[in-house]
Amino acid sequence: LIFSNAKFIGAQLPRVKAEVYSADLAVRNFKEKYQITDLGQSQAAIAANLERIGSQIDSVEAELAALNSRSKNLQEKLGVNAQQALSVNSLSKSPVMQGVLQDLREVQGKLAEARSRYLESSPTVVQLKDKEAQLKRTIQDQYTQILQQQQTGRANKLQIGQIQEDLTTELIKLEVDRTGLASQLTVLSNQRDAYTKKAAVLPRLEQQLREDQRELSAAQSTYEALLKSLQEIKVIENQTVGNVRIIETAQISKQPINASKTSAMMAGSLAGILLSTAVVYLLENIDKRIKSVEQVRELFEYRLLATIPDFSKTSRSVNAIATSDARRLAIPVLERSHSSITESYRMLHANLTFFNSEKVMQVIVVTSSVPKEGKSTTVANLAAVIANLGYRVLIVDADMRRPSQHEIWQIPNDAGLKNFIAARGDFNSPVIQKVMNNLYVLSAGANTGSAEFIDS
Repeated sequence: LIFSNAKFIGAQLPRVKAEVYSADLAVRNFKEKYQITDLGQSQAAIAANLERIGSQIDSVEAELAALNSRSKNLQEKLGVNAQQALSVNSLSKSPVMQGVLQDLREVQGKLAEARSRYLESSPTVVQLKDKEAQLKRTIQDQYTQILQQQQTGRANKLQIGQIQEDLTTELIKLEVDRTGLASQLTVLSNQRDAYTKKAAVLPRLEQQLREDQRELSAAQSTYEALLKSLQEIKVIENQTVGNVRIIETAQISKQPINASKTSAMMAGSLAGILLSTAVVYLLENIDKRIKSVEQVRELFEYRLLATIPDFSKTSRSVNAIATSDARRLAIPVLERSHSSITESYRMLHANLTFFNSEKVMQVIVVTSSVPKEGKSTTVANLAAVIANLGYRVLIVDADMRRPSQHEIWQIPNDAGLKNFIAARGDFNSPVIQKVMNNLYVLSAGANTGSAEFIDS
């Protein structure tokens, strides 16, 4: 027996090891694909960057408004007419100037990114700041050339004074600064949009990463358990002392054995094997029951919300339970909050929540096509999980033929949904009962007779 167990475990180890490797590879590929090391740190970094960029945008918009006001005042002092403003505007839209402005926006974007990573004294930041200053000087030279040409036409009538020349120089500097701030505002807005998109995608990535990590953890646990069992079996084998010895060697017969009996036994054995194989094949073809999740996916096009382990084999039927252990056996999520069963119900609640994220789900109806498929047990455990999360939950037992919620929660069934319907919505009778924190139950109620109930 020990040898058989060791052989079985040895055969299972390569497969489980491959599953561990596959799950580990999936987690690694996920992190490499989305460039994520720690989702918590990523969320904090995105939030900090959004706050920083928002502050910078507010500051740039304030500076841009101030520059526009100062530029307007200087234009009024210098007497810049509509034709001159149009010349400056046409220069801003020229292909050459557009190229310079595009280069300035790219440099400012790289500078903003570098400042979020390095110090101001870093060579990368210093180099980008020098390039930004050079592009601003190029823009300033272009504006200076345009305004000088306009002032030359006016010089025949009036000599430009030193004050007017200083105001012209200041106007050019303001226009260059305004152009740079506008480019910087565009770059910051693009960065804010990019971080906002990343922040919107992070919850879905976090859910996928948790699922991959759970699969990896389960595979690792299985592999470690098999290794431990194999080591224990090897220890037992080494400690076992052989208690078998040869008393007498077998005698080889010199006479031939009756061939007819041997042939009959071989033929019977072969016939038995073939017949059993045929019976197994026939039973498999006749049996149309669904036995796996893959068969459910193939037969139905509905979305699979969760897979609940079958824990009914370890306890009796809920309808047959009449002891104080009924609640513990029917609602394992209350006794084992960290078990795989509880995690399955939590996954069911999470998938129901994200099933329609645009609308909050208020009512959940649980039903099935045939009885005894676990509707009542599923409702009780799902309600307990939701209540533990802080939501107020009301269970309404609408199974009029075989109600069971009062047996699961061990509450009286004297008044319930039947009595409420028969009384035509009389809210004065206390039919709703509190079974735990945030969880209430409206049982089916006592049987008042089919005719009376149908008449109501």
